[in-house]
Amino acid sequence: MRYASRGMLAGVLIAASAVTLGAQQQTGIVAGRVTERGSNAPLVAAQVMIVGTTRGTVTGEDGRYRLTGVPAGSAQLRVLRIGYRAVTQPITVTAGQTTTADVQLDASAVSLDQMVVSATGATERKRENGNDVGVIKPGDKVSIAATPTLSAVLTGKTAGLTVTQGAGSPGASSRIRIRGSNSVSLSNEPLLIIDGVRVNNDVAASSLGVGGQQTNRFDDINPEDIESIEVLKGPAASALYGTAAANGVIQIVTRKGRTGKTQWRAYGQYGTLQDPTDYPSNYFTAGFNGASGSTAFNGNCILDLQTRGLCRADQTMSFNPLTFYSVQGTGHARDFGASASGGGDAAQYFVSYDGNFTQGTYAPSKVRMNSGRANINARLRGNLTSQFTTNYVDRRIGLPYNDNNIYGVVPNGVLGKAGNCVAGNTSPACVVSGVRDTLGSGFYSRLPSTFYFVSNEQAVRRFIAGNNTTWQPFSWLTGVAQLGIDADNSADLYLNPANIVTDINQGLAEGARTRRAYGNYNYNANGSFTATRNLLTSLQSQTSAGGQFVDERRNWTQGTGRQLVPGTGSLATVGAGKDVNELNQEIKTVGGYVREQLAWRDRLFVTGALRADENSAFGKDFKLAYYPAASLSWVISEEPFFQSIPGVGSSSVLDQLRLRTSYGRSGQRPGFRQADTYLSAVSVANVGGQELTAVVIGGTGNAGLKPEISDEQEIGFDASFLKNRLGITYTFFNKVTRDALIAQTLAPSLGVSTSRFVNLGKVSNNGHELQVNATAVDLKNAKFTVDLTGSILHNELKQLGGVPPIFFNGSRQRHQEGYPLGAFFQRKYTFQDKNGDGIISRVGCTTAVTQTDPSCELVLADTSTAAQFIGSVLPTREFSVTPTLTLFQHLRVGALIQHRGGNYAYNETEEFRCTASSIRNCRAINDRTAPLEDQAAAIAYTLGGTSAGYIEKADYTKFRELSIGYIVPRSLLRFGGFDAATVTVAGRNLATWTKYKGFDPEVNAAAATGFSQFDFLTQPQLRMWTLRVDLTF
Repeated sequence: MRYASRGMLAGVLIAASAVTLGAQQQTGIVAGRVTERGSNAPLVAAQVMIVGTTRGTVTGEDGRYRLTGVPAGSAQLRVLRIGYRAVTQPITVTAGQTTTADVQLDASAVSLDQMVVSATGATERKRENGNDVGVIKPGDKVSIAATPTLSAVLTGKTAGLTVTQGAGSPGASSRIRIRGSNSVSLSNEPLLIIDGVRVNNDVAASSLGVGGQQTNRFDDINPEDIESIEVLKGPAASALYGTAAANGVIQIVTRKGRTGKTQWRAYGQYGTLQDPTDYPSNYFTAGFNGASGSTAFNGNCILDLQTRGLCRADQTMSFNPLTFYSVQGTGHARDFGASASGGGDAAQYFVSYDGNFTQGTYAPSKVRMNSGRANINARLRGNLTSQFTTNYVDRRIGLPYNDNNIYGVVPNGVLGKAGNCVAGNTSPACVVSGVRDTLGSGFYSRLPSTFYFVSNEQAVRRFIAGNNTTWQPFSWLTGVAQLGIDADNSADLYLNPANIVTDINQGLAEGARTRRAYGNYNYNANGSFTATRNLLTSLQSQTSAGGQFVDERRNWTQGTGRQLVPGTGSLATVGAGKDVNELNQEIKTVGGYVREQLAWRDRLFVTGALRADENSAFGKDFKLAYYPAASLSWVISEEPFFQSIPGVGSSSVLDQLRLRTSYGRSGQRPGFRQADTYLSAVSVANVGGQELTAVVIGGTGNAGLKPEISDEQEIGFDASFLKNRLGITYTFFNKVTRDALIAQTLAPSLGVSTSRFVNLGKVSNNGHELQVNATAVDLKNAKFTVDLTGSILHNELKQLGGVPPIFFNGSRQRHQEGYPLGAFFQRKYTFQDKNGDGIISRVGCTTAVTQTDPSCELVLADTSTAAQFIGSVLPTREFSVTPTLTLFQHLRVGALIQHRGGNYAYNETEEFRCTASSIRNCRAINDRTAPLEDQAAAIAYTLGGTSAGYIEKADYTKFRELSIGYIVPRSLLRFGGFDAATVTVAGRNLATWTKYKGFDPEVNAAAATGFSQFDFLTQPQLRMWTLRVDLTF
């Protein structure tokens, strides 16, 4: 790692000091300014390039650009920016002189000439590819102040991309899916690539036992450094990425330098975090023995006991310790950073530093992050450019106890008592098993701050570096070479100091220490050549060939022990339970590909490609995996015959129309050693008690194991109307994954492991995606736009290969043929308050089968249909609306409203509160005025063990983001020496509209797993308000 870093640094220094060699007298300079037509406002971050060369740059805050080393003679200058129609205009460059070329761009709802990065490492226009590629620019519509993490930046921004942030603790992991889920057994997370470097995107990156939450490597990436994000939504778009891209690809392009004087940017922001959740009170019903007795009933006289005559209620009491003691404070987030960009003709640079400290709503919940970046673009020769990117991240995450952990704030509160159980309190709610609680203060155990002394932290030190070199030895031939490394050295640190809390249990009293050190490394190398030639006057051919090597290494070592020496926190001072463990994994991929594209008059593009991969995780009897791809893109609106149609043309209703279709195949490799039979070490004791080393079969391999294969077809169109004020992008996709890995049970008589993975399954995902961009008002001093994204998904497990349904999450979820992956199944029921007493009773319900007794108020489904399909765990629809309003070119308001639905969530928190014999503190079983359906859910669980009443529709609409920004007039900035300044107020998670009865329909205590979903004592997402100041000088 140390030597790799030194080598990268040396390369950066060489590039930074390089000078342009060659015949400079045969080149000139092209410079100018890019503005918006009509308002004449400068356009920042517009891409400017010379067609057919590697020369390009971006405009600065003032809209100006400068291109050096442009060959003398005639050339085509192309200018592009998201939200504007591209312009290509001829220029004449004079050797040794500067050619001025100012460009004005027209706003456009569809950008067909937007540049995206291809799998070869080169860039291409969207019009050239028959796939739908989603493009996101952080801060483009709503200020980046409203999106503190990369997961937040992606949420609701492009059709087909689903981000579920399952918890409110800063640093907690998210679940990311593109066009549904493909795999039963492997990861469904997309591939993540940053500036051509394939990086670790682990969503379960922690071993800390805090109750359910996880950290991820995805949010190590600093959104402030990102120029754009490209979402390749499936195999049709990502086939050339091979055995890794079946789940889609997220490509991040970071900021780069530009020619000119150094431009500084600085920002600072401060935000507050609050938990808006209305946590439920705890209930307890005091009563007397029997239906008419006068002796105090020992326990909670819940409604079920009352209706069965086992107790008579005296009073129902309630208490909410979370609100009474205000255990959750106001968290805060402090962010600040600065960047500098500039450079000369030979090299340009972008360097940045960003610091963040986020404190959650209780003390152990926090994140501290420092991120530094240095990107350098160097022109080593007239036909040779090299780009170096480096990023170092130092991130420390403190996770609080929560979810399935009684020491957590939320569990301790909502599982607590219906009284303020302190010294002198005589409430019967404070008596547990005949013993009065005088220390718990109404919490399950103690005030949550009692347990803040326990530390669960993850320390991340991560270095990502890459090099992208482009060589154009001839005008028709371009070579691209990419090298990259992602080195993640993290550590999970658990410390429970001894003798801090000594009266709850032995484990807390004696103390414990665990340390797990990770060494995760990704190395990748890509190389390709692309030849461009004119076959005919109007027909151009582009042929590419290349190869790729990827080496993924995962290792960790762990030490643990208990009985710490008081006052210490080292593994060296543990006295018992000492244990060490280690893991080492390495998976290599070697691939090669060819690609051919034919372009007819720059409006009809036909592309075909083939990739072949070998992977070390394949079975020894399986050799190469092949991934073909093909696409067609036709900008039919540029055809003369189409423009002659009435209603089509420059003054028509329809301005642009592109028809596209594509097909692609991609794969996903098996996991480490799933194809191999291997042994694991164990220790055994002989007759004399001596410990000996032995081995057992650790896993049974499959020599024929091969990758899961996903084939996808995609068809759609891009159109703009009403002088480019309305844009519509539509896509239909159909993706089928075959050879899905399924764990097949092995007979015990074989003497091997209990199961092995076999390519048996088949999964289908299909759906519709829509994006609408509309400019409703476009005046000199007012502009109002609305963006709509929407998607509909149908997911189905087609085949399990003869394997019985796979159950998990307490048999509430399963993978079963003919249903969505991970679907909820439970025994259903019906209920009716037949006697009109406002209580659902099980009186007269003698068995847990279909009831025929007319007095029974709850009827369970017949045992022959004991588990019935309830619904999908995956959202089947998702829509987002992003309105933006600009007034007088100085005030800008943006918002994001998000809707998601069609899926279900398991409200295990309420189920546990109502049915666990040691808790029973929910309203539904204590309060006669509780809704009948809530009462019925508890009775159904008691009678038949069914959770059907707690698996609820999780549809919601959220006011996700809001930002109000004021661009300070330049006349007010001249005294401070600033070029630009913006003041922004932003909010996130401002309101939720839902019929879900739990904390939040997005909550998931198992967000880092593939399919498990349960809302169990998890803190929901926090509401955030932020004040931000941006300065440019």
